[in-house]
Amino acid sequence: MSLGTLYGENHTRAIVAMGLVKVLNLNIKFGDRATDVDFRTNFPLAKVPTFIGSDGFVLSESIAIIIYFISLKGDEYKWLLGGENLQDYVSVLKWLSFGTSEFLLTASNAFRPILGRIPYNKQVVIENLAIVDVLNEIIETQLKKSKYLVGDSLTVADLFVASLYLRPFTVLFGEKWRDEHPIIMGWWNDVVSTEYLSWFFNDIKLIDVPLKHPE
Repeated sequence: MSLGTLYGENHTRAIVAMGLVKVLNLNIKFGDRATDVDFRTNFPLAKVPTFIGSDGFVLSESIAIIIYFISLKGDEYKWLLGGENLQDYVSVLKWLSFGTSEFLLTASNAFRPILGRIPYNKQVVIENLAIVDVLNEIIETQLKKSKYLVGDSLTVADLFVASLYLRPFTVLFGEKWRDEHPIIMGWWNDVVSTEYLSWFFNDIKLIDVPLKHPE
C-alpha cells in the first residue's frame, strides 16, 4: 500500500525529498500539483514540496518532509540525521535551516531578477550577491574543519545544501568562480555524485559564465 503522495516536480527544495523516496525505496507516489485536486485543496499556497499521506496526514515544508521520510525507515538511515549524537543531530538541523532560510532565500533574491521572474533591481541583486559570498565563506570555513558539514560523515545536511546550488551554478557562478572555490567544489562534486542526488544532477549542465543581467 502506498504511503502517500509527494508533490515536488524537481523543484529545488524538493530534490532531496524526491531522492530519499528513490533511494530509501519508500512506497510514495509523485503527484502533479497542476492536475491533482487533493493538492489544490490541501495546499492553497500551491508551494512544493508537500506530502499527503494515505491516512490523510498532510505535511509541508522541505525540512519537515525530509526528516519524516528518513524517520519512516526507523533506525536504518538515522545516520543521515547525525546518528545518535545529539550535537550532530541539531547541527544537521542547523544546516538544513541555514540552507533554506539563508542560502536559498538570498541566492533567489539574486538569480530570480536575472531570470526575469521578479522585477530587476541592480542594487538589490548586487547586495544579495554580496551576502551570498559571505554564506559561501561560512560553508567553506566549515569544510576546512571537516570533510562534510557535520563531521566526517555524509548527512542529509550535505545533500540539502548541495542541492541548493542548482540555480547558483546555472545562473550566477561560472567556471571562474568554481576554479576559485576548490574546497566547495570538491565537497559539492562528492555529494552530488551520491545516489541521493546523482539521478538529478547528472543531467544538469553548469554554466561557463554567469548569465547576463537585464539591461
